Amino acid sequence: MPFVYGVLQDTCLEIEKRREIYFIEGGTDWARSHFLIQSFPTYSVTQIVTRVENLTACEVFANVREFKKGFGEANFWEKDFVNTVG
Repeated sequence: MPFVYGVLQDTCLEIEKRREIYFIEGGTDWARSHFLIQSFPTYSVTQIVTRVENLTACEVFANVREFKKGFGEANFWEKDFVNTVG
């Protein structure tokens, strides 16, 4: 699975380049990914989470074909937990 982590990292860097969303810290283990994200009030929390989830899932499934086989029709991301600091 190391390649999946690389795809996630590259995708997050692309998101930073194209949007005002910045990944301050990130971490993954075999079952979870955690991100500390900073953004201007341009986007709502829901918009940020949705964009990050959609873009990362699409990139992982497009670049790691054997990974999609394991998921079938299941979602790449499950339940969200979001905490904000104002």
